[in-house]
Amino acid sequence: PNSFIIVDDYEAAVVDPFGDDRVVRSLRLIVADLSQVRHVVFTSLEAGAESGVELLARVLPSSGFVASSYWASQITIVSRGAATRIQAVPMRETGLKLGKSELTLIPAPARGVASFSIYDRRTRTLITGPVLGAVTPPGLWSIRAKDIDEYKLSVVDYVLYTTCPREFLAWLDRVEKLDIELLAPRYGPLLEGRKQVQALFAELRRAVAERAKAQPVTA
Repeated sequence: PNSFIIVDDYEAAVVDPFGDDRVVRSLRLIVADLSQVRHVVFTSLEAGAESGVELLARVLPSSGFVASSYWASQITIVSRGAATRIQAVPMRETGLKLGKSELTLIPAPARGVASFSIYDRRTRTLITGPVLGAVTPPGLWSIRAKDIDEYKLSVVDYVLYTTCPREFLAWLDRVEKLDIELLAPRYGPLLEGRKQVQALFAELRRAVAERAKAQPVTA
């Protein structure tokens, strides 16, 4: 999964830790001196993330951590190093100021996991968390998406497999109101440009709405 630096001077990082050192390696690809990182925001956590969180707490001894109330409570159980430095935020739209960045945390549906999307108003970036991603075909991977048509297909496949249509469309209703210049999903390349982002959202809305119509209605 991707990791992102969102504050000037590498002050804050957004991560989705897994159960090994991949999250630390991904941060070191961005900033060599991890002591510069003062804040870590978890969009979500998944099973097996305990060792990743504990490792982050060790290599980032001066950093504070931010997570939803549910995941913050889990972190206090599984990570002694992070337990005293975790800031819990409610699972609703919440403003958060880190360094020079004013962020908006937006609840995002993803496989039943409590997660956030994070909007950075200063850079007009939406870090989606696990609600969006792309299982990229060979040759597509790069920092930024190039084959847009193939990229759309990959993201649509990911969303149809991982989300509930009703919850996803509610999330889409919210984020479509944002001024987004850069879309940063959990998996796969970045998507740059308002028109490209709007085109992807339109394709997602069409595909998810069609899936919702095709699903049987249960009492």
